[in-house]
Amino acid sequence: MSTRPGRNDPCPCGSGRKFKLCHGRDPGPDAADGGTHEGAARRALDWVGNRHRKALERETTDLLFEDLWPEDGPHPEDVDAQLMQQILVNINEWMLAAGSIEIRKEMHPINAMVLADGGPPFNPAQRDFIRQLGTEPLGLYYVTEVTAREGVKLVDALSPDLPPVFVHDVALSDTADPGLLLGCRILKSDERHILSGAIYPFPELGAGHAIDGVREHMAHEDIPADERMYEQGWAIMAIWLDHVLMPVDPSELRDEATGDPLVFVTDHYRVVDAGAMKAALDGCTDLEPDGDGGWTKLSTGDDGLKRATLQVHPGKVASRLEVFYRTEALADEGRSWFDALTGASVKHLSRERNDPLETLREGLEPEDR
Repeated sequence: MSTRPGRNDPCPCGSGRKFKLCHGRDPGPDAADGGTHEGAARRALDWVGNRHRKALERETTDLLFEDLWPEDGPHPEDVDAQLMQQILVNINEWMLAAGSIEIRKEMHPINAMVLADGGPPFNPAQRDFIRQLGTEPLGLYYVTEVTAREGVKLVDALSPDLPPVFVHDVALSDTADPGLLLGCRILKSDERHILSGAIYPFPELGAGHAIDGVREHMAHEDIPADERMYEQGWAIMAIWLDHVLMPVDPSELRDEATGDPLVFVTDHYRVVDAGAMKAALDGCTDLEPDGDGGWTKLSTGDDGLKRATLQVHPGKVASRLEVFYRTEALADEGRSWFDALTGASVKHLSRERNDPLETLREGLEPEDR
């Protein structure tokens, strides 16, 4: 079983870059003498694989296909190649962070093995990176802000009262949008927060289900205190695999903020007076410009997170405007509010409803509509 993408394959993190130019950057032969953490995970796994290849492959295969793979999931050979590579990258990091292998009938934690005397020749930054993999939890986080070419601000989705964390990750800042839920490990490097490398992005339609699933798993009273970090990570991996490998049940699609059935609703308008319309929208304190010529109305939920209740976009043709909602209830309430705000500057033409599952299959994000 291949455990790494090819150097010219798309990076499993979803950045769109080649693996060799993103999370697979080769640190070079002198990396252990340098000062960065780059290449630490690769060096550690290569070291283990060279010495205990069969044991590593056996435990990795058992974890993925015996413990985590959905019972009714597809055959691995039928899974999209890029998705399979992302799965393998995530599993490999998990093995390095929390996995063990059997050597002479005894189980040995991989993280402790590679950090022990005689392990791979890490530099101090690499050694600290590997150490943090074993001590920092795999958690669930919402992206709340994106700073282009720099990083993202993350809020703990399981403990939203904790302060947000800004994570420096250029590749993620190029692809993530506010509202994205992802599983990841947050580490420290040179006083900056970084991601470990493995990420578990959840589709928007499954974010609430993922959070509820992890919380339900962690509610079991029989989980010992010293195993809670392991169990939380295991639950995130298992639920993520279910989401990416198994079809979504339409009956379970609910808007996370309201609990109402999820329906993508778009109201189409003709612009009668562009100047008056823009003045009304720009002057409304409840709306924020989105940077693409549109506006977003945000509201704060019971969990303290801000979410869009409506989004205004220029139409696909001149003199047209589109207002997007996630549910019928939001659309009915939002249209009354929007019509009162814009008055005679626009004229309502039609209402369009889209199946969220079909939209997801077509690869469209609601924000792009």
